[in-house]
Amino acid sequence: KPSIYWYWLPDPVPAEIESVRLAYPDFTAGCAAGNTKTPDGPVMCDYPETAMKKLGSARLAQAPEALYMLQRLEITSPQIQGIMSNLTASDGTSRTYREAACLFAQSHMDLFRKFVPDCIAKPLVAPQNGDLVFDAEKLECVATTVYNKSNFQHTCFSGQDAGTEDRSATTVRVGLRPSLASRLTTTVAIILLKDLLGYTVEVVDLAGAPPADWGPEMSALLYDVDITNAHAAPGSSAYRQYTQVAKTVLDLGEVGWGERYGMYTFSPNLDTHLNADYFKYWQGTSAPSAAGYPKFGDVDLPSVLGASFPVCSRTDFSWCGSGALEGYWAPPQCLAQPSGCLEFFMDSPARNTAYFEQLTRNLGLVVVHGYYGSKLVDLLKQRHTQGSPTVFWHWEPSPLLALLGAVRVSFPDFSLGCNTADNQDANSGELLCDAPEATMMKLGTARLPSHAPEAAYFLTQFRVLKADVTSMMLMHSEGGGTKDDNDAACSFMRQNMDTFRTFVPTCISRPRVFPNVDIGDTVFNPDSLSCETLTCPEHQVLVASGARVFCQDCSKGLVPSSNQKDCSFCEAGTAVGPNRTQCVACPPGDFAEFRGSTECTQCAKGRFSSGIGQTICTLCAEGSYSNSLGQTACEVCGSQRTTDYRGAFAASDCRCAEGYFELPGGAACESCMDGMVCAFGSAYDHIAQWTPNSSLVIPEAQPGFMTRVGKPLLPYRCKVAVWCPGGAPGTCALNRDPSTVGCATCIEGTYAGDDGECHECSGGEGPALISLGIVGSIVALGCLSFAVNNNILLQPNATATCGIVMGLTFTGIQTMGAFSNLAVRWAEPLKSLFKALSLLSFDLELLKVECVVGSNAVVNYVCRQLVAPGCAILILAILYLKKRFVKPSLEYKVEAVNTIGFIFQVFFISIVMSATSTFVCYPHPGSAGQSMTSRPSVLCFEDDDHTMMTVVAIIACVLVVLPYLACAVYATLKYPTFVSSGTGKDSSLRMFRFLFFRFGPSTYYFGCVVLLRGTLICLVPMLFRTEAAVQMIAMIAILLSFAGIQQTLQPWRSGIANLVDGGMASLMVLMLACAAMSTSFEDAEDVVGTLGAVIFSTIFLVAMSVVAISIYRRLIPSPFYRNFVCHHKADAAAQARFVQLLLVEKTRQSCFIDSDDLKNLDELFDIVKCRVGWLVVYLTSDTLRRPWCAGEITITFQTHQRLVPVRTPSFRPPSDSELEDVSTYLDLSDTSLVQYGITNAFISEAFKWLLQKQTVDVRADLIGRARIHDVVDGILEASGAAREKNMGRMISTASKSHDDMLVVSSDPNDDEAAASVGILVSNIQESILEFVDKGIYVLADQDDLSRQDMADAVWGARAVVVILTPGSLSSAEQLQAIVDAMGVGDSLPVVPMNTPHFRFPSEQYQDRLMAHFPSDTANEVWLRIQRLFKRISVFFATNASASIIQAQALEMLTRIPRRRERNSTKPPSNDQLLTLEAGGRAGQLATVEPDDAGFTSRMRSI
Repeated sequence: KPSIYWYWLPDPVPAEIESVRLAYPDFTAGCAAGNTKTPDGPVMCDYPETAMKKLGSARLAQAPEALYMLQRLEITSPQIQGIMSNLTASDGTSRTYREAACLFAQSHMDLFRKFVPDCIAKPLVAPQNGDLVFDAEKLECVATTVYNKSNFQHTCFSGQDAGTEDRSATTVRVGLRPSLASRLTTTVAIILLKDLLGYTVEVVDLAGAPPADWGPEMSALLYDVDITNAHAAPGSSAYRQYTQVAKTVLDLGEVGWGERYGMYTFSPNLDTHLNADYFKYWQGTSAPSAAGYPKFGDVDLPSVLGASFPVCSRTDFSWCGSGALEGYWAPPQCLAQPSGCLEFFMDSPARNTAYFEQLTRNLGLVVVHGYYGSKLVDLLKQRHTQGSPTVFWHWEPSPLLALLGAVRVSFPDFSLGCNTADNQDANSGELLCDAPEATMMKLGTARLPSHAPEAAYFLTQFRVLKADVTSMMLMHSEGGGTKDDNDAACSFMRQNMDTFRTFVPTCISRPRVFPNVDIGDTVFNPDSLSCETLTCPEHQVLVASGARVFCQDCSKGLVPSSNQKDCSFCEAGTAVGPNRTQCVACPPGDFAEFRGSTECTQCAKGRFSSGIGQTICTLCAEGSYSNSLGQTACEVCGSQRTTDYRGAFAASDCRCAEGYFELPGGAACESCMDGMVCAFGSAYDHIAQWTPNSSLVIPEAQPGFMTRVGKPLLPYRCKVAVWCPGGAPGTCALNRDPSTVGCATCIEGTYAGDDGECHECSGGEGPALISLGIVGSIVALGCLSFAVNNNILLQPNATATCGIVMGLTFTGIQTMGAFSNLAVRWAEPLKSLFKALSLLSFDLELLKVECVVGSNAVVNYVCRQLVAPGCAILILAILYLKKRFVKPSLEYKVEAVNTIGFIFQVFFISIVMSATSTFVCYPHPGSAGQSMTSRPSVLCFEDDDHTMMTVVAIIACVLVVLPYLACAVYATLKYPTFVSSGTGKDSSLRMFRFLFFRFGPSTYYFGCVVLLRGTLICLVPMLFRTEAAVQMIAMIAILLSFAGIQQTLQPWRSGIANLVDGGMASLMVLMLACAAMSTSFEDAEDVVGTLGAVIFSTIFLVAMSVVAISIYRRLIPSPFYRNFVCHHKADAAAQARFVQLLLVEKTRQSCFIDSDDLKNLDELFDIVKCRVGWLVVYLTSDTLRRPWCAGEITITFQTHQRLVPVRTPSFRPPSDSELEDVSTYLDLSDTSLVQYGITNAFISEAFKWLLQKQTVDVRADLIGRARIHDVVDGILEASGAAREKNMGRMISTASKSHDDMLVVSSDPNDDEAAASVGILVSNIQESILEFVDKGIYVLADQDDLSRQDMADAVWGARAVVVILTPGSLSSAEQLQAIVDAMGVGDSLPVVPMNTPHFRFPSEQYQDRLMAHFPSDTANEVWLRIQRLFKRISVFFATNASASIIQAQALEMLTRIPRRRERNSTKPPSNDQLLTLEAGGRAGQLATVEPDDAGFTSRMRSI
């Protein structure tokens, strides 16, 4: 249907419905004048069209191709409508605007190609001359002019000398002008761009380029940089056009030197003719002629030029000469007579055309100009070589000037020059001033600052002076040097690098790159093309965009870091401060919950923040409230009141806190008593109104505690927690009496079971158990009375060990039973185990006594105390019946005391525990007092029952415990008396055998120690009733102390028993440690700390004391021995001991003998090392084979080397091979010396040293003790000690009267026997004089003893002591003395003393006597020898310690009568004596019976 409608164009709707516009007047242009925007307005023309403009941002210039296209783009209204027609496809579907536009463009590509030509749509990668390329500066496609170009490859600086920044991705194209000065200057710049700035440099060869085309070429970006441009003088039209108008070229400043043409001279006499370089010098001819300068005609110009003559021709220049002056130009003053004028050598009239010719003419110089063209340079070099002065035309800078050493001839205005009225006609020009210097400009393209900003900055700073160029030219091959452009430039730069580095500062050569750049650093600013010091306001930070570093504000909620390099969020609890430089902590009352907060927020009601920097407001704790905003603290309820929720904001919710209760009347809140629970809101006033179903809150007992109804605020601690479930007053477990303290008593008709609950008594169960216990006790006691009184001699050791271990076990069980009285918490099953052990302390609850006698505490306690006396009475009765009916011979008193003592010994801990249980109490909280541990229902020292029980306890201690302890102590004190009788019939010893026979003889007293330990164990719970920590430490201390004593003494007869005793003590300590782990000692921290400090101090003091003693002993060795005797006991035990005694007697200083301590070699070697003056080595056959002797000798050699060797006849030194390998010589079967640091090499070296020393030999010409005395004198002489040469006061000398002396007989041929005598005499000589006035007579010491003298001595002796050594019965002298002594009869006391190596004679000995003597004599001798050995001998262990030897010597004295018992001491006559051999010494009899195999070795081992 036809329609007319309003709409607008362009729009897809009109196109879609194929509409056309309705035309009004002025259709095309339209108008808008006078539109009143009402229908009655005056408008009479069509609506105007609004022109659509294309706009672009300034930065669009960075996309010049896009800018080019957009400037030319045109789309008409019909074209728009065509695009819109594409919005609907033929199938009726819709297209997007982008799809419609794409379809239109594809169908009108020819139209749009003119907006996007190929120079930008398809740019050429390598355009050739004449190709169209896009000129970004002109925004047009232009024809290309291409010069030769190449990348600069030469490297001058590298490593530390080069720059650090790699900008090789950016290429800088540098134009290279052809002159040497330009090439060298440009090469310097190129090297700096490449090596120090890191650019890729493309060198564009401008040798064929028109110099004046620099503007178009640089605008076309044929090259970026022109370092030496002489045609861009500031002020010139080209300069203004390209640098100020088009702005396609940048003025980078002057390079530092200029190009200038002029006249130059060189002469060997130039120093003499000082004015030759001034123009007035040439206004005459005399001076120059005198100086040798050439005149016209001196040089044959035609012959020099040859075919190229003339260079100056009128054909080219009208002012050139002719005729004789052809090829020359002469000023008017020389035209008439040119030969009288001087000659200036010129290049070509085309160079500086007619400039210097005008100066010659106008200034009146008497000079003709000759033009030599290309031959000029060679001619000048020739004349320079010949030393011919010359004036010539040239330019500077030039290598030729440097080569010739030429100077410039100055004309007026020498410095500036001029160019006025230059008409290039030599004959008419009016020039009167020197040629000006052409300024060398540095130029760069407009894109250089953005393309290579560092290069742009560097080039503005870059300068090369004329002197620099001259220096480089001299290095160059064209200036007489040897280098090319690159090497000459590089060499010069290396010589002047400090200067060139000012053009390339570190801010561009070694820039600090973000983020490694800080405030205050110098960085390059590509915008200003300058190196600047970085500064930022305190509230800003450094940021980077590419290479650019700038300052920027932090985002909201962030502040700069300390180095202003990044922004950081303000942490929670802080907010951005007013100066935006730092985060400020929120003040009290405010908070900031999140990071990056811009301000702090006030706390809400019910919350507070007390400190600065809070991240959240804290809810008011229970017991406080806050009723306003921004509070720094909550109001406290006070008076132990609190609230039942956090965050309260009213004071009305404050009530008594948990653990407190409200006093009557609500006056205040009182702390809840220990053992009670006061829930929130508890009040005393609620108790009277409380019922089980009530909501009222009252103070209640904790589980394990109870309160009685009459005293609701007095809690009692229950011994067993299950007795008291806790709760309201009067609450106890089932069947427990709530009226008793701690619910400790079962109600009548019930008894306490093992599980802690009260059970009903049934029938006669209680009496039956009691009866069974009594019968069992009687049977056990009866059996025990037989067991403990058995004959000890009939018991095997295994039986005794079994009995001892059983006793120890029973004692240990009782000790553990005592642990139940400690105030510690025992975990199951120990808790139940201790309950079962209570029977051992006579707790009769297990027998259900309560079902018989009730729960009366006093009655039960009395029954406990009667157990021990009852057992004693039963034992007496049993033993009475045993004596009457079983064993009439029974010693009633002995067995009664032993049996009762044994029972009391075994049950001692139980007896003491039972007696003292009334004093073992545990505390209740507060003022509730203490209860007995064994009877918790009884309050200690408060109840009447406790008073009665205390009386009973005292009686039990006085009548039972103390008497038993007194008997034990008495018996222990009397034990030595019991034993001393030796008859074995003393009933006292057997009566108290229970105390002694379990222990070793030397530790008989240990029974009292065991009783003391038991007593202390029982006293611990009583003395420290409430301090669990002290109880534990005391108990552990007792167990460990007595265990240490026991392990030290090893008192038990059985080694196994000693181990069991120590092991039990250790295990009980571990058990106490387990209890400590389950017990809280928080209330005893002070006590534990004090005890711990005391223990630590003790440990420290003991350690320091040991260290101090060790240091003292190291600095002052004690005891110190003057001499140390090293010997082999098997060969010289007696000799060594006697030598020791004599050394002490003669020097009055101590002497050590190594046989006194051969077990601890370490200590023995330490004595030799530190505490010995001289080592005396008694060398017998095997001395050096003993390891201890080898060690002593080696240590002496390694330390003080004070040694005296004593050589006996039996000594045989080791062979050389044995010395080399001492392991084959030493007897190391029992020990190793290596563990003491003594190696075989050390021993070998020491033995060699020993064998080289001077020895003290045992003299064969002396007899008896005199031999040993002589050895001792030799030792003292060798060691440099003062000595007394005597044999002791016991040696008889001249006297022949030996009546009433103690006669000692020994083998006179045996040094061991002589030494044994000496030892005996030394130990008894003081004591013997008390009852034998005349002393001792030693037969073996008498050298001239006659047969009668021996008889007289024996028959007149008080007693005769016979020292029996291995050779005694084979020595005729000693055998004679034995025969004489035994012939006196029983009236003469004869005491045989057998030494360790003596062997009693066998039957074979009699046969030898028969073979040696007549039969009657032999029989009598054998009879008397037998009589001797029927006497009780005294064992004289000469190889034992000094104390044992002394004891044995003194024991011999007990056999000597204190007075003479015989009246007649006269011996029979000599012919009546039984003489074995006539005369003197008879030597040795036949050898005593041969040894059985191994006998000797066994004796030596012993």
